[in-house]
Amino acid sequence: MKRFGIILWSAGCLALAPAATAEEIRWKLAEGEQLDVTLNQESESTAVCQTIERKTSTEIQLELEWKVTAAKDDLITLEQTIRRIQMRLQTPTADRSGQVDLDTSANSEKKPRPGVEKSVLKDLQSLVGVKAIVEMNTRGEISNVTVAESDLEKLRQAGSSTPLLKMISASGLTDLFRQSSFVLPEKSVEAGFEWTNERKTAGPFGPLAMNETFRYDGEKEVDGRKLHLFSLKSKVDILPELPKDADPVDPPPELKQLTGDGLFSFDPGTGVFSKSSNSTTLKSTKRFRDLIIDTTITTNSSMSIQRR
Repeated sequence: MKRFGIILWSAGCLALAPAATAEEIRWKLAEGEQLDVTLNQESESTAVCQTIERKTSTEIQLELEWKVTAAKDDLITLEQTIRRIQMRLQTPTADRSGQVDLDTSANSEKKPRPGVEKSVLKDLQSLVGVKAIVEMNTRGEISNVTVAESDLEKLRQAGSSTPLLKMISASGLTDLFRQSSFVLPEKSVEAGFEWTNERKTAGPFGPLAMNETFRYDGEKEVDGRKLHLFSLKSKVDILPELPKDADPVDPPPELKQLTGDGLFSFDPGTGVFSKSSNSTTLKSTKRFRDLIIDTTITTNSSMSIQRR
């Protein structure tokens, strides 16, 4: 999966605070604390071949529990547990029979149809309770993510019927966390300060290096709380080339563009990212004989964190 669904908040509800130098911004978590985390992702794919257009969409919501198992000096250890998974898949049909709604909650009113839907829901339900251990410093820099062998076995048994499997693997969780937050500045910064980062990621087009430019937008008051706001612009400058041994009749798709932007609000009072949103656009071209298929995938993702 790509990235998780967007939360937009109105600029009209943000009141600018006086210009000031920000203090060093750090995660502030204590051993024994518990937090509720919600991750959303909405992804739409549009494929055009000659005059034929086909659209599909996916919506995923993960409800997670974070338990701080250790917090000493600059090291924080989190135990992350999946509590609920909701998924909606939409393929183009006139009667909306292509829409699938799945929810692992026992109280859900959404009931799967016999066959594939019921099988996929069973796989999703087996993933509820899967735990991962995340180690990071107070700037949000991840040093290690591990998943217990018993939970890895659940992932293997679920097979390929759910698109969440890669997302909740150890590497997927690392990417997920890094997409929903970022490593905070090492020192105090003023509004307008920018810094860059190169994030390497793997995908269907091969390894990529995303060039990210972060900006500290200063302090603003939202609903009576002082928040630190950040923004992000990202892009891939050097696109991967087709492998030299690619099949000339049916070569793999070529990446033509990958860009993104994000908004992040950090609450110094609670010491966590209260909300984040990220939007990416990916464009690719697939050639098969004399046909050309142009695909555009837009993904909006968001994360929110609340202390219990």
